[in-house]
Amino acid sequence: MKKISEKKGIFILSFIILVMSFLKNWYADQLCSTVFLFVYFPFGLCLKIFYIFVFIFTIRKICIEKWFTGIISIALLVVTLLLYILFPFREIKIQYELDRYEAKRIEIINKVINREFFSKDEYGNPVYEPYNLKLPLGYKKYSSSGEITVYQNNNDGVVIGFWIYRGMLSGSIELIYSTGEDSLIRKNENGHPIREINKLGDKWYLVYTDY
Repeated sequence: MKKISEKKGIFILSFIILVMSFLKNWYADQLCSTVFLFVYFPFGLCLKIFYIFVFIFTIRKICIEKWFTGIISIALLVVTLLLYILFPFREIKIQYELDRYEAKRIEIINKVINREFFSKDEYGNPVYEPYNLKLPLGYKKYSSSGEITVYQNNNDGVVIGFWIYRGMLSGSIELIYSTGEDSLIRKNENGHPIREINKLGDKWYLVYTDY
């Protein structure tokens, strides 16, 4: 009974590591933007150490006892490693959310255009672009940091950025809506040099900056 419980335990731990690793990498940008690096990186380090421990322990048990459940556990751990190395989490998540969240993001943009969503100064007066806007609770998930940046919102055009990864002096990534193509985005470059702009869809651009 003890051996059966041990085998099941190793299998369950391997499965948990696979799921936790997937979720960590899938939500990596959002976690970095909300719980910050000093929480995110230690969690990742602990997960790696736990992975190595389970992997070595399972290999040892297979060599000694040659049990089938251990082979399945190793297979799960190998899949975990291959996902970490080869699976383009960020790119797939961006494209997935571009389609899934587009309607809600357009709703946010329209509310900004109509001044339903706007930022206020300490006296309660509207702050005009560029400015960061904290999204209401029901809209926070549509930008990784829970904020958007309004670069331009007037008759000459609209440029609004939803954060994908908000770095700290290590480079950032934004999904930017622009009515004037990439030229209007470059026109609104605001002290953070743009490294790359990729068009993803109608009026949607993925923008990499040095900040």
